[in-house]
Amino acid sequence: MSREAISGTAVAENVDDVLARFADFGSWVSSLNIDLVESPGLRQMLKGHGQMSSQVALFESRVLAAIDAFGSDSVGVQKSAANTSHRRAKKKASTAKSLTRMPTVQTKMAAGAGMSAGKAELLAGAADKTSPEAVDEDGELLDRVEKQDEDTARKTIDRWVSRKQSNEEKRTRRQRLIDERQFTMFLKDGKLHIHGSGDAVSDMKLFRRWEAEKDRLYRLDGGREEARKSGRTDEQRGYDAWVNCMKGIDGVVESDSSDRTPDPAPRRAKTPLRHQMIVSAPSQTIDGTDPDAMADVIGGGPLLRSELERLMCNSELFGLLYDPANGDPLWMGRSVRTVTDAQWRALLVRDGGCVLTGADPSRCEGHHLKPFEAPIKGETNIHELVMLATDVHTWLHANKLTLYQDDEGEWKTRPATKDEIAPSRPTKDPPRRRSRPEKRAPEQGTTTPPATNQDEKFVFSSELPFE
Repeated sequence: MSREAISGTAVAENVDDVLARFADFGSWVSSLNIDLVESPGLRQMLKGHGQMSSQVALFESRVLAAIDAFGSDSVGVQKSAANTSHRRAKKKASTAKSLTRMPTVQTKMAAGAGMSAGKAELLAGAADKTSPEAVDEDGELLDRVEKQDEDTARKTIDRWVSRKQSNEEKRTRRQRLIDERQFTMFLKDGKLHIHGSGDAVSDMKLFRRWEAEKDRLYRLDGGREEARKSGRTDEQRGYDAWVNCMKGIDGVVESDSSDRTPDPAPRRAKTPLRHQMIVSAPSQTIDGTDPDAMADVIGGGPLLRSELERLMCNSELFGLLYDPANGDPLWMGRSVRTVTDAQWRALLVRDGGCVLTGADPSRCEGHHLKPFEAPIKGETNIHELVMLATDVHTWLHANKLTLYQDDEGEWKTRPATKDEIAPSRPTKDPPRRRSRPEKRAPEQGTTTPPATNQDEKFVFSSELPFE
């Protein structure tokens, strides 16, 4: 059957022929021998697969939307005909429903140029929070998302949604999530399944507590490098940390993958900063001069005034725009190598997580745009630092790459120059980080770069565990 014939009633009359084409393709793929294909050819094949995946995803979406239009339940059909999980089936059905009102997105998926199924799903999620028409009619948004990888596209879409939603809409959505808060725990096939959502403050505190316990278990195993040799996966360690949090045990749960239980480590006097819950709020929110202003929990979205007031009862308060004359300086030059606490708080508010993948701040480290130990002699200044996920940070250095921002402000990677590559081993021990660096004015002849946001903000640091 020709390509022109596959339209309208021809599809309905030739379903078996369409299915036969899928079967023929599957047979061709299974018989394909790619062992002798060199890297450039493999890259081209993978690119072609990405284009085809977008088109197949569009095909699936249109089929699901048609099933629902006929009055059937596409979720049930997916579970029975495609053996899809209930949760995934609901997600696909929701995406399909939104895409029916987003013809531009469908056209881009059909072209296969860069609008992947994952990006379409992210855009459908944005449509649920705004409207399908608002997403589909924003050509600038769609063009940017089409050119970006999915991690960067997620950040772009989140920023777009935040700009589109009014503070009242954010408050309404936040209140609805609280009103519909839920927590379920059930056993299935001998495994415990847990799902819950609701109060942003309690949710984030619980999450940070779990992250801190998992990090402690890594330290008991000798650090993350040594932990990889222990035979216990990150997921297993995460489960052990959750059990410890539930039981209040200061130790490690013995598992089948570990033949010993390490001695408990002494509790730290203070929770590490990266495992605290951080909230950013304009000064108008603090003094009450602007009742419409809102605060945000880093990594968790906007907060209601009632949530913010409850959190402020047991929190530390720090100014974000630090003045070297009366606070912790953000421009340290070469006096310290690692990120200070003050700089880390500023990075939390400015970057909100990994600038490449959007990973949670608790999984991130401070990265020098100009390596401290490279011939270029980078400095520990706030405008020369970004937040990167630990694994991304390792990958960047291992592949001798560096970061830069393009004309649209997006972070990209490029090969590092010879002057930007740090030696594999430092020639001397780096300066130790001081817990409270001395207050010092900028060096003569240097200027302090202006802050990107001149509005005064404050950062709240809430200690863990729960009150």
